[in-house]
Amino acid sequence: MRSCAWPLFISLVLVFAFAAARSCAAADSLSPSKAEQRMFYLLNLERKQAGLSALAWNDDAAQAARAHARRMAANGELSHQFPGEPGLQQRLIATSARFASAAENIALADNEDEAHLGLMNSPGHRENILTTYYTAVGIGVVRRNGRLFVAEDFVRLLPAYSEQQFQEAFAKALNRVRHAKRIKPVQIIRDRSLHLAACSTHGDAASAVPVDLNIAGELVVFNLSEPDQLPPELLERIDAPSLSQMRVGLCFRPDPKHGNGNFWVVAVLQR
Repeated sequence: MRSCAWPLFISLVLVFAFAAARSCAAADSLSPSKAEQRMFYLLNLERKQAGLSALAWNDDAAQAARAHARRMAANGELSHQFPGEPGLQQRLIATSARFASAAENIALADNEDEAHLGLMNSPGHRENILTTYYTAVGIGVVRRNGRLFVAEDFVRLLPAYSEQQFQEAFAKALNRVRHAKRIKPVQIIRDRSLHLAACSTHGDAASAVPVDLNIAGELVVFNLSEPDQLPPELLERIDAPSLSQMRVGLCFRPDPKHGNGNFWVVAVLQR
């Protein structure tokens, strides 16, 4: 918690998580309040002046932000997590959003403009507002005793891929890398036994592959939430011209460590 020259208190938390779609336990169907609209306008005005694209409004993130703003107002103080309250990642996972990572700004001020000014004068909060990484935001503003409790939840949204859609996007990304190096495409073959292996993990790559898996080739195990963000352990292997096909098993398996957009991939590279 920090205090500034004006009556504003702000705090910052970053959470990196790869997200999954979950049903919402208690939907917040309210449209943005005037105060939330004002904070959203000021935030995107800063981005426009900095030559950045606007953040989209996200109802799921707003649901999480409002719930936290209400809790701050009920406690009469700022905190990113109160006793018995889930952390930012868990609050967002409880909504239907699928996201790659998230960050949160919180503030206490007399009005929206003062809250925004205080956040912009804090380097960490300013970075959250102006980064090119996040794509959407949800804002919750609650007034208590004449003061505003503000929560801004930033998210990098992900498409809600099915396993088939993710595999297709992954295959395209892989072969784009090979095409850029003028290497012929690799045939991607979905393999049931590898799929079962990918679905066996509980966040531990070593546990994803049973010891009796019997498929000829070089085995690589990794996790992804964005299919075009190929991991180094794969990139260093796929530029071999002799590589002809890849057998893959891909399983959507969110977990606390890797986030709720996580896919495990078990691949066998065959030459």
